Amino acid sequence: MIKIESVDISSEALSRISDLIRKSEQLAHLVNEISSTSYRNFGNDAFMYDRKNGDDFFPDPACSSLKLQKFYTLGAGGLLFSAAHLAENAVAEKGTYHPYTPLSAGVVCRSVLEYACAASFILGESNMSDKVAKMYALVRKGFTDYSWNTSARSHQFYVNIVEWGKGKQLPNKKFIPSKVAKNIVSIDADPYGYLSEISHGNAVTLNASIISAQENLGFNEQFDYWALAIAYEAVFNLAALYTKIFPSTWEKNLNIHKKYVQVLRSSELINWGPSKPIPDHDNIFDA
Repeated sequence: MIKIESVDISSEALSRISDLIRKSEQLAHLVNEISSTSYRNFGNDAFMYDRKNGDDFFPDPACSSLKLQKFYTLGAGGLLFSAAHLAENAVAEKGTYHPYTPLSAGVVCRSVLEYACAASFILGESNMSDKVAKMYALVRKGFTDYSWNTSARSHQFYVNIVEWGKGKQLPNKKFIPSKVAKNIVSIDADPYGYLSEISHGNAVTLNASIISAQENLGFNEQFDYWALAIAYEAVFNLAALYTKIFPSTWEKNLNIHKKYVQVLRSSELINWGPSKPIPDHDNIFDA
């Protein structure tokens, strides 16, 4: 369970954050390489499904499912790399924490987790019909939520997909990211909720962050560490799922990150530094 306490952050704790940043950058590159697997390497199931179930409006639903899981994975890796850079930028030159970047890494880490959950949602399904149904659920929701201006041609493309799915009577597959997150992250009981508090401007979390920046209480260092740790584990498990389905030469490199995940899972025992009292500047009765 994640615990955030008021401490005087030690140099050893800052070093652990730096280690996680470097490992996150390396994992981001690795997962992008792993997910760039050719569709044909997943066997002929997708092509057989498309020949049977595709039509002139949507000829390749199964291959589109493989494509979407790949795109979500590439997105998760790219965002993990960005989150690592945000956390790195928060560490000032002298080893202290920059006071004007509260929670920024955590906001991006929430997107990392969302993308990793969506990729795992499709990738973890072995049955092609159910895989297509999960792709369809994500595309249909995306089409419903999409609010940008778009061309008539692209609009019609997604209309065709939605109509195709209605005609096929696909299994009902609902994407609930908070539920999927618990299957790919073990660091906290509710990793999605933890990152949501940061991303959606929870008043308590925000107050703690800003006061910590003003008083140097060490909250933000811990916020960033745990946020990046959650994103890291999610992306690692996504990469591991790829290599489980399609064994490859990346397994050796992935084992390095597997060992580091074990380090993160034991991070509850981290000593962030000596305890530091929170000053009360609002007590008007304090003489």
